[in-house]
Amino acid sequence: MGEHSKKNNELTILSYGDNPLVSTGYGQVWNNLLKRWTKQKPKWKFYHLGWQSRDRAHLTKEGFILLPMGKLEYGYDTVTSNLLRYKPDFLITLCDVGWQSGFIKGVFEAKKAGWRGKWIMYTPIDTHSWAMTWSEIFDKPDINVAMAEWGKKMMELYQVPNVVMIPHGVDTKEFKPLNKEEIKTKLGLSG
Repeated sequence: MGEHSKKNNELTILSYGDNPLVSTGYGQVWNNLLKRWTKQKPKWKFYHLGWQSRDRAHLTKEGFILLPMGKLEYGYDTVTSNLLRYKPDFLITLCDVGWQSGFIKGVFEAKKAGWRGKWIMYTPIDTHSWAMTWSEIFDKPDINVAMAEWGKKMMELYQVPNVVMIPHGVDTKEFKPLNKEEIKTKLGLSG
């Protein structure tokens, strides 16, 4: 585990994905997650390499620190160095499945060099289709996170290891599956 976990049960989190300050879908998910996490765990350290962040390096925003981009578009060239520098307990990556493959080399180089944290891959599965290369990608992280029950079922169908489901960056007290039969009864509908 990262060095921070040994001091007062504090953790260090390093995350990669869209910049939480932009209005992309993933950016807003990161904004939602990071704001909630930093409020719930104010002693934890949160670092985020946000794509579209070239001009905002090392900006501290609402409890998390934006890291500078590397030379490659998604910061893949910084994975090893950031894991070894910040020694996070968890690396959390949020993007489409194919893009997740860019983290594999950096994570394994960091592990070989002594990083002992866990890689959590948070990704959407929203189709019946399954690219066979996805299975190889899903075998690499320590934990695979689906964004919805549908994604979790598909991952389980294709024997993805260590799957959990975390709703796609939403407050589940406000956004939750509806009981269609209950609603139909309330509205006096049938069929």
